[in-house]
Amino acid sequence: MAMAGAIYSRVEQKTDGTSSVLTNHRRRAVAVATLFIFGFLPLILYFIFVHDPFTSKPVVCGSRETTIGESQDYGSKTSGAQSIFTIDRVSSQSFPFWEAKLIDTIWDLFVGRGMQFLASALSYTVLSDALLRAIQSSPVPYRTFSGISINGASATTVIALIRDLGRHSRRRAVFLFTYSALAIIYVLAMPTLLSTMAGYISTASAYVQVPETSQYVPNSDFVPGFSFQGLSGVANGTCMSYKDAGPADARTATQLGKCNSTCWTVDLDDRYHTGYWAYIKEHHNMDGCAFFRNETYDVFKATYDEFGFVTRKSTKTETYNCNDTVTIDVAGKTFPFLTAVRNSTKTNFQIYTSGTYCYGTRAYQQQQIDANTKCLPDVGSGNDDASTYRWGFSSLLSSIVLIVHALWCISMFAVWMDAQKGGGVGGGGGGAGGGLDQLRALFTVAAVACEVTEMSAAQLAKAPRGVVEKVLDGGAGSGGGGGGGGAKVGAELFEMDEGGKGGA
Repeated sequence: MAMAGAIYSRVEQKTDGTSSVLTNHRRRAVAVATLFIFGFLPLILYFIFVHDPFTSKPVVCGSRETTIGESQDYGSKTSGAQSIFTIDRVSSQSFPFWEAKLIDTIWDLFVGRGMQFLASALSYTVLSDALLRAIQSSPVPYRTFSGISINGASATTVIALIRDLGRHSRRRAVFLFTYSALAIIYVLAMPTLLSTMAGYISTASAYVQVPETSQYVPNSDFVPGFSFQGLSGVANGTCMSYKDAGPADARTATQLGKCNSTCWTVDLDDRYHTGYWAYIKEHHNMDGCAFFRNETYDVFKATYDEFGFVTRKSTKTETYNCNDTVTIDVAGKTFPFLTAVRNSTKTNFQIYTSGTYCYGTRAYQQQQIDANTKCLPDVGSGNDDASTYRWGFSSLLSSIVLIVHALWCISMFAVWMDAQKGGGVGGGGGGAGGGLDQLRALFTVAAVACEVTEMSAAQLAKAPRGVVEKVLDGGAGSGGGGGGGGAKVGAELFEMDEGGKGGA
């Protein structure tokens, strides 16, 4: 007994020294810092770096330039509950499957499980202090005490808290342990939530189902152009791309601008006052006009983009006679360019008019293409052309999870602050007892079990588990200190006696 007293004295001295260093002021400072770093900082950084976090963005699988400097994106469209789980913020870089899977595994292991580990440790500290605070007012069921203090954040603890809700004599205790059950459920769900809000998706490309067919072709196969109507020997709706028409278009525009002709209905010099493109549209007549003989004009050799505009102009030029007819081939037939344009949807020279696109030799309208465009996964055909994936997260679900996490941290901080007001029994609020930990909880549980069952520790170790549980948890036939309602843990076990020794 003297040896036991000496050991207790050393433990008491060590506990007193530790608690004196970690003052209440420092504990609160650490709690506030933890609240900010663990609760607020992830949310703050998320809203700084993610634009429109509550708006689910279509995952762009392709785009088309609709006019100079403007483009239209194509992507998968989601709405309602579907948008919550859509991975819409993805990396610009694509990965082979094994790399995407590795990134996802690292996220689940270090972020998901790491966050759960920290949340579990925080919840144990907070709920243990709150448990000691509750014991000051009234005893708590043995099952509730052992669940929080020994099992921590676990499904067993949640079940114990729910089953014991009807055994509390105070509403405050009912509220506290209801909250504790919900808080632990969040801790248990955290890895699943973090895993659900992130993931990888297969890279995709925009494909168009060709109207009136079941064929899908890449979106890029549809190129800007114009169609012909009423051109002799050519089916209506035959299409020509602006790129193919570019050389003849540029040559005709130069011919009209530099050569004297009967094509103009007013003085050609007025074009500089009215604006050239408006002028050329309204003040020339392509029917029956003729160019003067013995005149020439030069045209630069150039290449043209999909809109028929010059992308690269050479210093070399080609010289043409003004009265030579500029021709173009349409559906295997040759026509004067002015005649072809007169029977087409192209009304202006060297001006792109959006809305018509060519696939093969047939014209389709923009609305038809948009209505039939879908994002289809890229399928690899070999080791050098394997399917790739992009890793990302759901912006809407991430916003919800991070807000819920911040609210959880705020509520835990509030519960912890409330627990500190009472100082706790046995040092629960930072007093001499040093608060509650699993070792101290085991001693307390053993003391209560011995008292209620009137058995020694050695007898309890050998007793049938089911019988002891019935007595402690309030099953049929229970008696002793449980009073027919199961064992309870009271404040007397944590109070210091006159000799400085606790009841437990």
